[in-house]
Amino acid sequence: MSSETKRGRPAKQIPKVADDAVYYIRGIVKEYRELRDFCGWIPKRRQSLFRRLNIHTTEYEETGDISYDREVVDRIPERDRKVVLSYADAMKKVWILEHGIASIKDDRTRSIAEDTLLKGKRVEDLAREYGISGRAVWQRKRESIIRIADFATSGI
Repeated sequence: MSSETKRGRPAKQIPKVADDAVYYIRGIVKEYRELRDFCGWIPKRRQSLFRRLNIHTTEYEETGDISYDREVVDRIPERDRKVVLSYADAMKKVWILEHGIASIKDDRTRSIAEDTLLKGKRVEDLAREYGISGRAVWQRKRESIIRIADFATSGI
């Protein structure tokens, strides 16, 4: 058999991504629920601060960024500035994870990513639900993290 012809199914085309990008995405996954809750809680808790800084989330769906008056942010107390910057950072992280998962083309991999990364379902439960082995679920989860890291590093 020549080296040009190979038997079996061709390998999946998983992008090569730097380890620090994968590490960054895994960090976001670990703190996703806290980030999401923080992003929902802060605007309600600090309404006057948001009005004063003119914070808008109109660009959020496209880029994951929020807009605010940076000159005013530089003049407010350090504690409030940290809240605004933490909120902007949390919104960006949530956007990267959610839109990174949405960018996965394979339906099964995307649904496994949603279930494991966003909803926190156990791999064993998903293996039973999808009728595949636990190892296959782990592989799809790992692949989805790599694809999300590729999404995060390509053009954001």
